[in-house]
Amino acid sequence: MTESRRNKRRSIGICTLLGVLPFMSCVSVAVGQDPDLEAGALAYVKALDEGRVEQLRVGRILLGYGVDPNSPAVEGAELFYTTDEGRTWSEFILANPLANPASFDATEDGLYGFSFVLHSAGGSMPRPRAGSVPQRWVMVDRAAPQIAIRKFETPTAATDGRNLVIGWFVTDENNNLGQRPVTISYRLASESVSNVRLIARGLDSLGEYRWAIPMNVSGDIVVRVEAEDRAGNRDYLETRSFVIDSAVKIASTVHVNQTLSLASVRDAEEKTEKSAGTVVVAKASEKSQPDRVVSAFALLNEGSSEEIVVEKEAAERARKEYDLGTWHRMRGEYEIAIRRYREALAANPGYYQARNDLAGTLLALDRIDEAAHEYEHILEKDDRYAPALEGLSLAQIKRRRYRSAHDTLERLLRIRPNDPEAWLHFGDVCMFMGDRRGAREAWHAATECDRAAASLKSRAERRLAIYQRDRLGAAD
Repeated sequence: MTESRRNKRRSIGICTLLGVLPFMSCVSVAVGQDPDLEAGALAYVKALDEGRVEQLRVGRILLGYGVDPNSPAVEGAELFYTTDEGRTWSEFILANPLANPASFDATEDGLYGFSFVLHSAGGSMPRPRAGSVPQRWVMVDRAAPQIAIRKFETPTAATDGRNLVIGWFVTDENNNLGQRPVTISYRLASESVSNVRLIARGLDSLGEYRWAIPMNVSGDIVVRVEAEDRAGNRDYLETRSFVIDSAVKIASTVHVNQTLSLASVRDAEEKTEKSAGTVVVAKASEKSQPDRVVSAFALLNEGSSEEIVVEKEAAERARKEYDLGTWHRMRGEYEIAIRRYREALAANPGYYQARNDLAGTLLALDRIDEAAHEYEHILEKDDRYAPALEGLSLAQIKRRRYRSAHDTLERLLRIRPNDPEAWLHFGDVCMFMGDRRGAREAWHAATECDRAAASLKSRAERRLAIYQRDRLGAAD
């Protein structure tokens, strides 16, 4: 048999079988190719899009192979794996080179790529090298998504009393969220946690939703934000309870239980009689009157004597631009949302809710310096505005400015001492700075917060377990 014939026989194909189910995937392995270090990453994105990434919530993986009937008999096998999309490879020593399938135990969550190298009397397949594309992808994901409620506005007497706004931000430790992973629902506070009713599903990981509360809903209500990743891990976070009064029945009005679109809300607003002129914004210590425009900054500074003057027409234009920005952001149209938020701020620079959401959208796009600038702008006016402190700390962590993040999180924790997410991040930052004792104390504080979700407690406990196992506190 000639050498070219042997090379052709070697590249006939290898089939990998992963998991308990007999799922087969044939992969051709060529020789003599110059590897591309980014080829694995591109292959993973394609495999993810085509649904060819195995999603497992357990660490034990069964790996097997099959060969073309015309290939030589297999006399032994080697198993290689990568955890960085094929840039580097390690060999997993098989207890029995002829075992098929073989068992692989993943000690850490994350993305794994696998390739078998088979040996026969006629030759051997090439071993994977830097840039080689795995024959099979497996995502080991045992961690649920993490949920933060960024915004929660309950109905007030100053409005029609039937609209609620909730905003959220969902992240995942293994970057395995998938498309539109969020569902929001509600339940009566007196009912069990399983007795929920759907509000909306298929929402983005960063979003905001305006719920027109149906007329048949009343009582003590709790709203839930739930997220699920590709592996099926899920968690939820519930708001505090709030009271919805029974709808007032007016004989001349027909109430329709429907979800209002943003366009219909704007049209209704435009039909409302407007009064021109300059409006003095209500002081934070006063109750808002219907004919006044209240900026977010005035509401945030309770007890402030400062009055903010806003042209009513400009304030209304800013609110419409903000609503449009939120509308686009909920659909993942972040660039359009950014333009709308900037237009809202051009009309009303004191509209800090718009500025904070602008910063959050920039941060989601990894435009970190721009996001930090917007957060800092808010904090120059109100250094106790917790959402801006939270966002700024995340931006600083992304930039690995741990000292700055440490200071920002300290400020946040003085305002929100029972914030488990803030304690978790504070512990991480302490560890990055070499403060092992501080990290341990912060992670322990995260586990003791009453409102910490199960997944967040699990993340903190895992860090504490690693801390103990590696004896990181020996030098304390």
